[in-house]
Amino acid sequence: MKKKILLLLFPVVLFFYSCSDSPTSVGENLIPNDDKITFNEFDTFKEDTPQNSYSYVENIKLGSSDRIILGKTSYGESYILLLFRPTLIDTLVTRLKNNQLKISDTWVSMKPNYFLGDKNLPFNFTVHQIRNKWGIIGFDRDSLKNLQYDQNNISTNIKITDTLITFKLPLNVVESWLRYTYDSTLTKNYGIILKPTSNTQRMIGFKAVYSSEEISTSVVLNYAIERTPIPVFKDTLNVSPFLDNHVVSGKLTKLNNLFYLQSSYALRAILSFDLSKLPTNIIVNKATLELTKDDKNSFDGSPSSDSIDVQILADSVSKKLTSDSLYNITLSKQSNSNIYSGDLTWMVQKWLKGEINQGLKLSLTDEYSATSLIAFYNSKETNKALRPRLKIIYAKK
Repeated sequence: MKKKILLLLFPVVLFFYSCSDSPTSVGENLIPNDDKITFNEFDTFKEDTPQNSYSYVENIKLGSSDRIILGKTSYGESYILLLFRPTLIDTLVTRLKNNQLKISDTWVSMKPNYFLGDKNLPFNFTVHQIRNKWGIIGFDRDSLKNLQYDQNNISTNIKITDTLITFKLPLNVVESWLRYTYDSTLTKNYGIILKPTSNTQRMIGFKAVYSSEEISTSVVLNYAIERTPIPVFKDTLNVSPFLDNHVVSGKLTKLNNLFYLQSSYALRAILSFDLSKLPTNIIVNKATLELTKDDKNSFDGSPSSDSIDVQILADSVSKKLTSDSLYNITLSKQSNSNIYSGDLTWMVQKWLKGEINQGLKLSLTDEYSATSLIAFYNSKETNKALRPRLKIIYAKK
């Protein structure tokens, strides 16, 4: 039995013995130099690579946003549009028609979930009745110019805290909205617009009504009713907006050594590198893009705008994207750092395989649901270490 075991183990012992020598010393000279693969690094910081970066404005439509935002900063202001359609059960509608039902109180409650700016800075707003149709599809800041609304402010008793904002509306306004549900000859209900006051210096956001599978109750119209005659019956009803939207106006901020990305306005950027110094017929193992944030000229909110979407351009003039730009890359802000970085390997490989390099389009990932303005050092920054940086590890035969 022992002999059989020794016979079985013997080849194994020989196997390990034969592999104990360095494989390099055995096979190195068997591979022709032309067939060896070497790994190299191309770093735009070290190679003095020509690059270009700049911001541009895009007029986006925010109807699909999961947040509505109100407020004002040094670089822009945001308005909220709300359309409530309060209703009553049939028996109460009959009483309203017969003047046996009255509205005894009305107020709007709003629960914040986004903040930009010091919470001690001024924040206030006015409320106005809208007089023409609007919607969530196609509405942008150009549409705001054509929006008709009353100049008189209908809000009273505004109360603002970090967890709840409330304001009252005139009783007759909400009653007219209720009466319109059964009598279309009355003044049509187009909703209200909330406008920041001139002294406001910060932004506050709220969950949009259709931001999840369930209808949000972050913004609610409350209306108390009293049924007469005796016995008097009292009840309080509430309704979420039928439609909501926000629209942001602003201006393109310019500093010679910076480009900007701004949510909701929206500011986007174009970034391109001249990669003609790279050898041909190489395989990109990894390509990493790094952008350096300028904290002094940035205005971030909470939650933070901590990531950037990168898409590959088919035409840098028209801003047209390539057909595969649905697969975007994300640059993430590194912890305890002002660097945003991400892996651009497949994009760089496309260019090196012959696709025309028209550069990249950059936008904040939360472009539709925030109002932050994030500044980055651009390609003209005198300190090369702060410029956009592309590092490529590649294999060459």
